[in-house]
Amino acid sequence: MVLRKVAIGVGLIVGAVVLVPVVLASITFDTMFPPEGELAEKSEWSVLQGMESAHRQAAQSAPALVVKHALNSEFTAIGFPARGRDKGYVWLLANPTTKPCVKQMPHDLDFDVTADVLGWLKGQTNIDPRVAAYLEKPATHVTALASAPIHDREGCRG
Repeated sequence: MVLRKVAIGVGLIVGAVVLVPVVLASITFDTMFPPEGELAEKSEWSVLQGMESAHRQAAQSAPALVVKHALNSEFTAIGFPARGRDKGYVWLLANPTTKPCVKQMPHDLDFDVTADVLGWLKGQTNIDPRVAAYLEKPATHVTALASAPIHDREGCRG
């Protein structure tokens, strides 16, 4: 019985000695080399999908919504009432990190944004210049992203 307890204790110590460096190496690698490209882009789309799903049946109570750290992420989501509907919002990321910078969910719905609302948004959060430019053309309404050109091939945040 004592020998079994010693064996279990030794096994736990060996397991910890092996597991702790692996976990620390993984954390260090993720910090030094954050996800890029398709993997990073997927996290942005995932946030947009989650925001759209969570607010799909929400009454349109404001001309714009700002959700910082949306779904516990690093991203700020901005929502606009979907044009021609009583419920739901169209979501974009204010601070994307991957191309294309302008991501919209759902991509096939139009929404309205006035210059006053855009000014209010800029006072609430930092908006990537390419996202702001998209929202400013024209500042009265935005056509569905599916038919709008995207001019941000040089990357986001800059």
